Amino acid sequence: MPDDEGLSHEQRERLDAEIMTELLQTARAEAHCCWEASIEWRADADSKAVLGLELIVRPMMEARGPSPEHAYDIVGVGAR
Repeated sequence: MPDDEGLSHEQRERLDAEIMTELLQTARAEAHCCWEASIEWRADADSKAVLGLELIVRPMMEARGPSPEHAYDIVGVGAR
């Protein structure tokens, strides 16, 4: 259902995600230029952009360990 501004909740979420994606792409381009020029980036630069990281959001899985409250899984430890 649209709010007083004319956008539904879903539309707002979609537009917000699009804007955040564009901001990160711009920050990545800026970080790339800083790396290439061997200059320091801004103190408030997005760390994901500077380090070249990508956030991957996955659905929660069933708890496999003794603690269902764990916040992350360590993958590949001890595997050789």
